Amino acid sequence: MTSAFRPAKGLLAQLTLLRVECSGPVVHLRLNRPDKRNAINGTLVRELQTAFANLPSDARAAVISGEGAHFCAGLDLSELVARDIHSAMLHSRMWHAAFEQIEFGRVPVIAVLHGAVVGGGLELASSAHIRIAERSAFYGLPEGQRGIFVGGGGSVRGFGYQALGPQDPSGDPVGGRSLNEAAAEVRYRFGNFGVAAFVDVGQSYEQTTPQFSDLRFGAGTGGRFYTNFGPVRLDVATPVNRRKGESRPRPISGCRAARCGRNRRDGLKRTIGGPKPLTKARLEKGMHPRV
Repeated sequence: MTSAFRPAKGLLAQLTLLRVECSGPVVHLRLNRPDKRNAINGTLVRELQTAFANLPSDARAAVISGEGAHFCAGLDLSELVARDIHSAMLHSRMWHAAFEQIEFGRVPVIAVLHGAVVGGGLELASSAHIRIAERSAFYGLPEGQRGIFVGGGGSVRGFGYQALGPQDPSGDPVGGRSLNEAAAEVRYRFGNFGVAAFVDVGQSYEQTTPQFSDLRFGAGTGGRFYTNFGPVRLDVATPVNRRKGESRPRPISGCRAARCGRNRRDGLKRTIGGPKPLTKARLEKGMHPRV
């Protein structure tokens, strides 16, 4: 950035893990944890939401980057602790609300990527509208290497928990190595309430390169209640051209896992049951055990 940028004033100047500078209508937000490779902890998530909710009134664009050698190494694992269901949902919603503030905010956001762009850092970059990568940038989504269906940006609503993607001979999901996803949503807000209609499309594949075959569509509608913390969502979705054995119309709450079209009850049962052991079919496919 150039010397024309000056430190922000007011609330933005009080943030401890974000360095915010302004130059006319452009706001530059820099993740400021270089000793931690800009790993995201609870404080940084809250500061991201605060910053994008309180941009200067004359702001017309925002740039987000990372201090030091890396953009963002993902979740700060030193803060990873066991949580009960209620706390886990609140923690997930905190991330979801912060990234929605970026994605659906009032100004376009440009992410400048260098070094590690991994895990939650990749999700953060995906929330921006334009991404510019330096030659040093490299990417990773460790969860995806283990056949976990990740959700930060949303998935095909209307389908059951892990219903899409490769399955073993017994019909159990084994997880894919790549995926295609897209969504379109129309919203109308009146006061603290709103309604939405949406269409999602996606599929995961055994190949490392995403394919364009067997794409599945889900469609639905829902309501929104807007709070200071973020919108509370309740969607009802169904597969388009539903096949035998697939989900019927189902409600989807506003938690991060549910936004992926997952059935929370099945998800809890699978989580409590622990990792799925490797089978011969899974070994032949080179799949990792699901954790």
